[in-house]
Amino acid sequence: MTGENQTLFLDEWVAPSKTKRPGALIIHGGGYSSGPYNGCSHAKNMSSFAAVAVALARRGFAVLSIDYRCEGGLRKGGDYFHPWYDAVEDARAAVRYMVANAERLQLDTGRIMAFGGSAGAV
Repeated sequence: MTGENQTLFLDEWVAPSKTKRPGALIIHGGGYSSGPYNGCSHAKNMSSFAAVAVALARRGFAVLSIDYRCEGGLRKGGDYFHPWYDAVEDARAAVRYMVANAERLQLDTGRIMAFGGSAGAV
């Protein structure tokens, strides 16, 4: 909502593959105010979903774990009922990133799932 470009972070777990594979997008929790990556948490607890990501990659998934911004109305004193707007848009951007990088990731763009914990599950 700032109108400025911002750098967000993600981790990829992708084992070599000669065939198209499903994708998994992991989104951390933290009540839109903290979490495992730099956008909300300033790099605290970066391994919260690492074991899950590794397990999925070993089973043939292209796995991304993303950061998201915590700048919605709740953080700016505005719309207290919709603090997740920026986080949802950042998750959508991550799916667009996966599709744009489908060849490199050997990703089947028709099989992408997203999940997370707590706020990341929204």
